[in-house]
Amino acid sequence: TMTYSAPIHLDGSGNARPLRRMSFDGSPGEGRFNESWLQDLLFRYPGSIPFRDVDPSLGGVVPLCREMHTSAGPVDLVFVTTAGKIILVETKLFRNPQARREVIGQILDYAKELTSWRFEQLAAKVASAAKRDSKYLLESVREQATDFNEAAFVDAVNRSLSRADMTLLIVGDGIQTGAEALVGFLESRAGLQFSLGLIEVAIFDSPDGGRFFQ
Repeated sequence: TMTYSAPIHLDGSGNARPLRRMSFDGSPGEGRFNESWLQDLLFRYPGSIPFRDVDPSLGGVVPLCREMHTSAGPVDLVFVTTAGKIILVETKLFRNPQARREVIGQILDYAKELTSWRFEQLAAKVASAAKRDSKYLLESVREQATDFNEAAFVDAVNRSLSRADMTLLIVGDGIQTGAEALVGFLESRAGLQFSLGLIEVAIFDSPDGGRFFQ
């Protein structure tokens, strides 16, 4: 478990000001901080997600698409490592108890659905969600990988899919005790291939009128 204190802004004169945490829940003037906004920010800035804190084995991570269609529902964010491991991210603002109960089961359903896919189906679904052509997945990884071996990458993706050897992340504005206990239980079960992590996000105001995202 990792914890962080509230950030403090220090100006050029050394004056200190604790930053005020802002709400995601549609308070007046703050309604733009919704799940769609969070998805877009995480997709455009994948470095804001501490992937390797959840799964130290992960290497370079490539963002692929938002809202990828599956028979279990749309996956919020899909990433892949340059070594061919699939990463699914579900964003959730915990506004009600139902959201807290359902979010872990939801992302597990997505992973279960993907175990019946092969690389070609994943590439087609990613391309459709991104509104790109069928070569989009391979081209995206090739741009960021050194010594890219297409055949080895495709084989690795197929292993990730068939074994559910994926990293599943739930990113939200509050992590509940009950959800933490469930994650610990799931990760302790023998035979499960996936890594499951909960990541809390926060927004703070800034003296210059901007926002600080953590």
